[in-house]
Amino acid sequence: MMIINTFRTYQKDHTDGKVYVNGNYFGNSLEDAGRPPGVKIQDETCIPEFTYQVKITRSPAFKRNMIVLFDTEYDHSINRHGVRFTGIRVHGGNNIEHTSGCVIVAKKSDGKGKVSGSLERELTVLVQAALDDQQEVYWVISEI
Repeated sequence: MMIINTFRTYQKDHTDGKVYVNGNYFGNSLEDAGRPPGVKIQDETCIPEFTYQVKITRSPAFKRNMIVLFDTEYDHSINRHGVRFTGIRVHGGNNIEHTSGCVIVAKKSDGKGKVSGSLERELTVLVQAALDDQQEVYWVISEI
C-alpha cells in the first residue's frame, strides 16, 4: 500500500502543504483557499481534509494520464459535506490561478501562493509503479 500525506497550512487566499510519500518528504503542494465544511466556490476551493483513493486516468482536459483523487468510485469524484468535486487532479503549476481546485505539486514554495519545479511527473511515476504492483494508493489530507 502507498500512502501519500499532505499536511496543510491554510492562508487567506491559498493553502500550502508539505507532501510525503510513505513517510518520506516528497515536496510542496499548493491548493486554493480552504472553506468551511459544505462551502465550495467553483475552481477556487481546496478539497476537504479526508483520505482519498488515488488512481491514474486519462484527463480529457489535459489530454494525458494523470493522478486523480476521489472518494466515489463510479465517477472518480469527491462528495464531502454535501458538496461534489469532480476531476481533482494532481499537476504542475506556479500559483493558485493554475489550480482550479486541483493539487499542484512542486519542489519549491515561497509560502505566499507561488511554487516552482513541478513534481507531477515524478509523483505520477511513483503512483503508477505502485498501481502496477497491485497496491492500493491513498492520499491523506490533513491540517498541520
